[in-house]
Amino acid sequence: MTSATEYLRPIETGMARSEIEALAERIRIETGVQTGYDLDELISTRSGRVRRIDFEDHWPHALRVEPDGSFEVCFSTHRPARCSNTTMAVEFGHIVLHWQRVRDLHPGTGMRIPVRIDGADEELIRSRQEARFFADAFLMPAALAREVFQKGGANAVADTFGVTIMRAEVRMTRLLKYAS
Repeated sequence: MTSATEYLRPIETGMARSEIEALAERIRIETGVQTGYDLDELISTRSGRVRRIDFEDHWPHALRVEPDGSFEVCFSTHRPARCSNTTMAVEFGHIVLHWQRVRDLHPGTGMRIPVRIDGADEELIRSRQEARFFADAFLMPAALAREVFQKGGANAVADTFGVTIMRAEVRMTRLLKYAS
């Protein structure tokens, strides 16, 4: 008889946004990712799989990580590719930032990220925010995003990196505000 796997929530890192962004850009270089459209392949080479599902089936988790580190990223078949790219990058951010902490502190457990987050769950909200910081920097590295933006604006950033215009605008607002 085998015991059922226990799945825990992510454990936030407490890293500064700038540290998370620097880590994301380093990992982007190491993995050779060029756009969001490369993420299916990246996930499959990291013991993961992408599962496109109809959320009318009420699938509760965006990410499930097994105790052995294999994982599944799930998102709706109804979403445009650019939204899916961001979702994959956010969930990959959870793997990079949070999975090892869960594994180290709770050996033999898995990790799950719910599709919907309770607005009162501050720890999960902070973990998701860390993963979003990671995703934005991973998909749109600062120097290259600024260069693309100068040539064609936020639409060019969205087109180049395979993200929604909203994600491109959020990233560029931050990069331009804190440009040195």
